[in-house]
This record gives sequence, C-alpha cells and structure tokens, in this order.
Amino acid sequence: MITNRVYKGVGAVLLAVCMSATAQMSFDDAEGDHLWTNSANWNTAIPGSTDDAVQTATDGTTLILDSTASVATFNNGNNSTSTFNIVSGGNLTTSGRFDIGNSGSAGVLNVDGGSLSAGGDLQLGRYGSRTGLVNLNSGSITANGQTQLGGWNSGIGQLTINGGIYTANDRFRVGVTGAGMLTMNGGTLNMTGTWGTGNMEIGNGAGDGLLVLNGGTISVNMLTMDSDGAGSARLEVNGGLLDIQNQWGESFNIANGDAEFFVGEGIVTRAGNTISGFTNAVENGYITWDSASTTMQTENWDVSYTNGTGSILFVDYNDANAGKTTMWAAIPEPTALGLIGFVGGSLLWIRRIFTL
Repeated sequence: MITNRVYKGVGAVLLAVCMSATAQMSFDDAEGDHLWTNSANWNTAIPGSTDDAVQTATDGTTLILDSTASVATFNNGNNSTSTFNIVSGGNLTTSGRFDIGNSGSAGVLNVDGGSLSAGGDLQLGRYGSRTGLVNLNSGSITANGQTQLGGWNSGIGQLTINGGIYTANDRFRVGVTGAGMLTMNGGTLNMTGTWGTGNMEIGNGAGDGLLVLNGGTISVNMLTMDSDGAGSARLEVNGGLLDIQNQWGESFNIANGDAEFFVGEGIVTRAGNTISGFTNAVENGYITWDSASTTMQTENWDVSYTNGTGSILFVDYNDANAGKTTMWAAIPEPTALGLIGFVGGSLLWIRRIFTL
C-alpha cells in the first residue's frame, strides 16, 4: 500500500513536470500597456524558459520587450495581426524556433536597439497565406537555425535591415514555397557557416526570391540562385558590399535562365582567383549592370564588359582586394581605360598590360 502511494506520488510529480515543460502562455495585452513584464497581459503568466510564448488577440496586439527574457519558442501573428517591438534594454532568447506571421493575417517584428537570439529556425510567413515582416533598425538578431523568408505554403516573408547586425549560423533562404524579400539599407548580415550551413539561397524553392542590397555588408560562404527553376530569383547590388568567402565552383551558382544578378553602384567580392565564375555568368546573360558611379576600385583590372549604356562592368583579381576577385560597375574617366579591344561591338575585353 505504501509502495502504491509512492508510485502515485511520483507519477503526479512527473505529470506536473511534463505539463509545465510544455506550457503555452498567450499575450493578449489585457491591461493595454503592451509590456512583456506585466503579468496581467499574459494568459496565464509571464512565460519562462521552458514555455511557448504566443502573441495573439482577435484585434491584434502590440508587445514591447525592454528587459531580458527567455522562452522555448515564440509565435507572433498567431491567428491575429500583431506587432512585437524589442527595444533598447530588451533581450529575448529562444531555445527553439521563432515565427513571425505564423498564422492569421500578419506578424511584425521591430528590433530597435535590443537583441533577439533564436535557438531554432527563424521563419517569416510560415503557414497559409500569412505575411511575416521584420525590421532590424539597430541592435542584433542571431538565428542558430535556418532563416526562412517565405512559408511552406504561400506565406510571404520580408526582412529589412537598416542597421545593426544579423548573424545567421545556418542556411538563409529568400523565397521558400512562398515568396521572400530581403532589403538591406545598412548594417551587417553575416553568415558564419560553411558549405550548406553558410549558404544564401535566393528563389531556390517554388516561391520567388528577391534580395536588394542598397547599403551595408553581406558576407556569405556560398550563394545559389534559382537552383530548382520553380521560382524566380533576383539580386540587386545597388550599393554596399556583397562578399562571397568561398572560392570553390559551387559557392557561386546561378542555375537557371530566369535568375537575374544586377550590379549597380555596389561591390561584389569573392575569395581567390574566381574571375571565370563571374565572366561565365556575364556571358550566359545572368549578370547585368548599370552604374553612374565614376569610382574605380583599381586602375589595373583583368576583364571588363560594356553594354552600350556607357557603364562598364569590371572584374579584377588581387589588385582591388588582396587575394580576392572584385566585380563592380562604373563609368570611368577615359584616361583610366588603358588598352581597349572591342569584340563583337558590345563586348569589351580588357587585360592588364603585363598579361597581354
């Protein structure tokens, strides 16, 4: 009898532990002050490190985090339209996934001076026709799982980086089954992984992928565009720097005819002497360019092309950046052109004097 009571007691404790380990806390902003730290805004309590946090309300909510918090997972835009602001002093860590626009209409995340660290995948517009919007203005976002802009169905994901640091420790997918868009106006996007985990994938699923680099720095190990041909892929380097850190062949892969790589007034670099990777893409029609800049990265380049607009695409190894191949577009002063040879009218092929 005593033994039976002991077993019942142990079972009750284990049941309580299991229930507490899977608890879901919903933010409904009952008191209307939008604060994470107000327990009255949560059903049933402020979530802890083993809890799943869900931001949901029938009319949408705004949630503000200005302190340190840890949860198991976080869902924003869960059957609602809601906004989550992580402001200065706010630091959120999840041990699992982080969803913006999980279901419902739309979810919005604004990071202004705070920090987010997601232990699992970070996905925007995960299910249905939902929309996930993220704005990183200052502070930091770290994704230890995959970053996915676009859902498993027709959900749309849009990430805008105006400043701060985004660290991706796994694959970064722009366009999955749903469409994805990354707009970068400043700050840093750093992908730390190698091969598959350090891969920036644009339009590699059924959904279209668009990356617009207007400023700041993007560092990736590998870049692939439109690898399965289902969705379209476009990358615009209008400003800033795109740095591809791997020199092996598959680290720069534009796979299908509807992929577009546009060079404006930004700069593209790649590790090693990888001139042929860029020139092959130009000659296959994947890379186009148009720039009003007169800034030359070096006066000694290896290869260049003209498209009839006056803007010239230059490719150089080792002079502009030691140990790297650099690609940029410009309208240089006539004295900077050196020896010029025309091939077929629109194609301009220039080599350094010492390689002629």
